[in-house]
Amino acid sequence: MKKKLLSILLVAVYVLVLVLPVSGAGLLASPAKFNINLKSSQTFTGSVNVQNTGKGTLQVTVDKKREQNNGKITLFADDGIAQWISVDTTNITLNPGETKTINFKVTAPSTINYSDAFGVLVIKATPVSKQNSSNGGIAVVVKQGVELLIPLIVGLPGPITESIGLSGQDIPWLLLTYMPGNFNYHIKNNGTVMENVTADSQINGWFNNYNIKTSGKVYPGNDYYIQNTWTPDIYDFGVYTVETNLTYGQYNGTKTITQKDNMIVIPIWLIILILVILATWIMRKKGVKSPVVIQRRKE
Repeated sequence: MKKKLLSILLVAVYVLVLVLPVSGAGLLASPAKFNINLKSSQTFTGSVNVQNTGKGTLQVTVDKKREQNNGKITLFADDGIAQWISVDTTNITLNPGETKTINFKVTAPSTINYSDAFGVLVIKATPVSKQNSSNGGIAVVVKQGVELLIPLIVGLPGPITESIGLSGQDIPWLLLTYMPGNFNYHIKNNGTVMENVTADSQINGWFNNYNIKTSGKVYPGNDYYIQNTWTPDIYDFGVYTVETNLTYGQYNGTKTITQKDNMIVIPIWLIILILVILATWIMRKKGVKSPVVIQRRKE
């Protein structure tokens, strides 16, 4: 019986391999990064060579974005430096081994309020679908795409202003044993230069103290959450205070934003104990006898 099931399974896998061909995508772009210095109203012209290194035809699209990255989460926006970038073509087709050039421009605004800006060219490629109906059947093609990011790091002669703002925070008010808690701090770079921001959280409880730390880069205009995560141990219990220092500053001295919050930690063993006591009390209240009877032997 087992051999028969194994044979059926092998036949099914073989049929799926024939019906579902997998298309692979290979893409190469160079240069991999651009460091650009601009003045007011000045334009930088650059180009990226994109090559199809795979065996199938690729459909390639090019987009421009402002990148926000705090080390854990990457977001893309259409404002800021994304509006300074223009691309000559946003859609091309590449045959196997073929290379094409994508030209772009970065034009600084007349009034510059950034000293640092971080843009990116997002290059996506997907294989071109081909239907094969020579056998009278329907061929299903599984596409495997690829995405490349070309950073455009722009330095501008604007004023140096360092300013990180805390727009809000999201701290759990209750945690259970082994239940991860995320401490989210909504920050925004209101200045004109890139800042390295460190979120240092000191967690103080009745019996235990902890320290967790996260760092990330914040470019001007970036607006996102920086996050610390903490998981209570079996011995953690009671009211805890979470004091987080958001530290930044690389030109005009170190600056710190301090945020304090409280939360309650309840261990699982305490919940189980309360449930047992409550169940015992209800059983005695209703006169329910225990199903386990212990008798003494008479000697």
